[in-house]
Amino acid sequence: MLSAKMFNQIEFICRNIRDSDLYFGGIQIIGSGDFFQLPPVPDLLNRDPGEFCFKSDVFKNVFRHKVVLDKVMRQDEPDFVKAIHDISRGELPTDTHNLLKRLQRPLPPGNDPIRLFARNFDREVYNASRLLDLEGDLKSFHSLDEGDPTKLRKMSVGQSLHIKINCPVMLVKNLSKNLVNGLQGTVQEINTDNNTVTVNFNGLITDIKREMFTVYSSIDNKVVASRLQIPLVLSYGATIHKAQGLTLDRVEVDSSNIFKAGQLGVAVGRVRKKKGLRLIDFHTKNVIKPEKSLFEFYELNSVPFLSDLECCNISYSLATEFNLEFEENVLSESELSEFTYEEIDEIEKMVHVNKNMGDPIDSVASEDEIHNVQVNLNDCPISLDDIRSCLPDMLVTDEQVFINERLNLLLEKHKLQLNLYLTTIFENISDIYEQVFGSESTEKKTDSKSWTNYFSKLYKFSHSNEYISLIENCCNRKAESDDFTVFSRIFDFVSHFIIENKTSNIKDSTESSPQQSAYSNDDAGLGKLRYIAGRCIAKSKYHYMTIGKNNMYKKNKQSCVTDCFLKVKILDYMTTTYADLLESSSYKESLEETKRKQNLTQGLTDIKDDVLDFFVDIDRNRINYQNEKMFHKHGSNIFNFVHEKLLSSKTLFSNFQKLLQNFDLTATFVRVDEDLAMACLKALYSDLILRFCRVSDNQFRKDLIKSFGMQKSETLRKRVVETAKRDNTSKQISMSYILNDKSENKISSHLKLQSCICDSGTLVLKCFTKKQLMCLGKAYDINMSIKDTKQAMCDNLLATVPNFISIPNVGQLTNSEDNEQAVENLEHVPVVEDRKQSASKKGSKRKRKPYTPKSRITRKKNLEKIQKDEIVCSICSCKFNTVDERIQCDICDNWYHKECQNISADQLIDKTEDDWYCMKCCE
Repeated sequence: MLSAKMFNQIEFICRNIRDSDLYFGGIQIIGSGDFFQLPPVPDLLNRDPGEFCFKSDVFKNVFRHKVVLDKVMRQDEPDFVKAIHDISRGELPTDTHNLLKRLQRPLPPGNDPIRLFARNFDREVYNASRLLDLEGDLKSFHSLDEGDPTKLRKMSVGQSLHIKINCPVMLVKNLSKNLVNGLQGTVQEINTDNNTVTVNFNGLITDIKREMFTVYSSIDNKVVASRLQIPLVLSYGATIHKAQGLTLDRVEVDSSNIFKAGQLGVAVGRVRKKKGLRLIDFHTKNVIKPEKSLFEFYELNSVPFLSDLECCNISYSLATEFNLEFEENVLSESELSEFTYEEIDEIEKMVHVNKNMGDPIDSVASEDEIHNVQVNLNDCPISLDDIRSCLPDMLVTDEQVFINERLNLLLEKHKLQLNLYLTTIFENISDIYEQVFGSESTEKKTDSKSWTNYFSKLYKFSHSNEYISLIENCCNRKAESDDFTVFSRIFDFVSHFIIENKTSNIKDSTESSPQQSAYSNDDAGLGKLRYIAGRCIAKSKYHYMTIGKNNMYKKNKQSCVTDCFLKVKILDYMTTTYADLLESSSYKESLEETKRKQNLTQGLTDIKDDVLDFFVDIDRNRINYQNEKMFHKHGSNIFNFVHEKLLSSKTLFSNFQKLLQNFDLTATFVRVDEDLAMACLKALYSDLILRFCRVSDNQFRKDLIKSFGMQKSETLRKRVVETAKRDNTSKQISMSYILNDKSENKISSHLKLQSCICDSGTLVLKCFTKKQLMCLGKAYDINMSIKDTKQAMCDNLLATVPNFISIPNVGQLTNSEDNEQAVENLEHVPVVEDRKQSASKKGSKRKRKPYTPKSRITRKKNLEKIQKDEIVCSICSCKFNTVDERIQCDICDNWYHKECQNISADQLIDKTEDDWYCMKCCE
């Protein structure tokens, strides 16, 4: 069956080769087929999911006319035709069911029938067993392979061809007009020297030689593998896919592994008469219902023909416009609209006027919108006042200023539309939250995957057409990037509000310990366990299939092949179809995990409910031995310890035997005795336990490492918190940090100062003195006065610093650094006990300032200023509380605190008796 992707590719190639804008380049196309037969096969190599071709938009535009052919040509028995029709559509009425039951009898004597299988492995085993029973010498032809061997696994021809004279074969490649794929014949002669096989195809005797088979990768855009082999396969048995299209007289259908809708209908429909059909291992679950879209396609009415056939001559680029024009030509005016042409023109004018309206803020909401908003607001706990409170008071960047202005404008003049937006996103985000974490009445554990899922859905909603339309409804025009920036502030506020108010009932899954069961506690756990069990069975089945294929034609290895085949059949008995589980499973909620993990081929193994119960028992027993206590006891040997305990459990093995008590050993075409069956049963039990232990051991180690990592993280977090408590100012900036900054032009200090201003605002400058603020102001070219208040200085710096890329006058900070160093060095200068002697020892002959009446007047004025608190200490910039704590230099006339000049109480100097000089003047 042709897939939608392949159909689109064929149309594209035809249109481009013919250089035409018509579909298929104007080539007349007639498509025929029965969609109720085999669905398209997914192709992972070419990224083809295997969708029906009628789902393609190209198909809908090309095939506008549909003709249903209901006359059956192959069969002429009414009850048989009805049965084929019923099972093809997944229906099984009583009369059809009874007919299929009767067809399970052996066929009457005659020529050997061809047996149809749903799986290649069954076909290969059956062909090998029949070939080995045939008299004659076995001849083998081995292929010549190149490229990636994994790409050759699904090749239509095998790596080795084993045949005998008089064995039936089938051609698997089109060689000529008469020698086509699917043609059956009988081997008459084998020539291994020339690699040639002579085959009689219904009277046409032909020599078949080696042919080249290739595998092309559309991803790599080249041939990735090739095989040179004789294009023949044994045809004692064939797959249902290979038999599609054939007409046969005697057929046996092995329905044990039917896994797709349409397979049974195709297999049964190959035979002409009921007497030539036999069903083997038929069950009602083999009748699978096709997907709903298939029935909908057949229910669609065909588009009527136009007289000039323009309905079939469609341009690819104008397909959409043609659809509209065609509907207008076919449908009457009453069917198109309830309005007259004049009313339609009036509506178009109104729409045109609305599109050209001015400021969106001035638009008025309709009465319906007002009513809906008033009703919905009762359910929304967030008000517009809450939105107004989330606006920041301190605006540092231009973007913040823009957002605040737009939101304030919306809050003042556009309340109704904003209320509608607020209510709608609150409901949507709340729904997303409940989808992921459940409602408030339920208590669910969460982990990183749940939060990732929540924020993924939140992201998808914020980029959906619904969200965009909400913004456009508020703006009354097409949304722009600035609009998304403004409304994102409200969106973030609402999402944070919901998380804060709804996380009280959530229990973090990280609290669970490795000792608890990872699987069978809830529906999600059962789903994961169902998936793991199916994987174990699938891996075991593949393992035994590989062994059977490798030993199929080897001497003295037939018992090994029989053993592997029986194990595969037992594993088949433990599985079922996904459709059957949807109807009859007691754990339907657990199927969501399997559905989520399906890939393009939809090939995951689905297990029966009783098999799931068996693996639940294994998991519960495993918990008793696979825990942290046992891990510390057995160390790296814990895997072997758990495996031995489960393997030696008599209860588990007894439950495993009960699973297979209804398995029919005689249903297979190989001979099986009870001893072989018991040996296979024990081997399978051991293999499944081993595979389950491997998966659970990996999960246990992951959980254990995660638990240890959480403990380490918690310890580290406590240390970080304690460190932060000891150093509350670690995130603040100080003048010493700026002065000690060794980066170029003190760019590090500048950036940190900007960051702290954005985070903390005025608080970051509280630790600075007025003198330090003056120094920073000079560095940033800010005119300040010592008379300015400290708050005024902080405000000037807060408004100016964020506007600079770097510090414009770094030299001012360097000078300040020298002054700070001088202050620090005061501690190391000797106390002024006899400054005259010190000066004379150094040979200093400084000329003292003459003491004149004018100096007395100046000092008197300075004293008056001191009393008015107009002069401060030249070092610390602080005012003087009392007269006794101050002192003035007789050279520079600056006032100082005695403590700042390191003058103790017993070293006080009477200014009226002797002169005094500050340290700076002394230097």
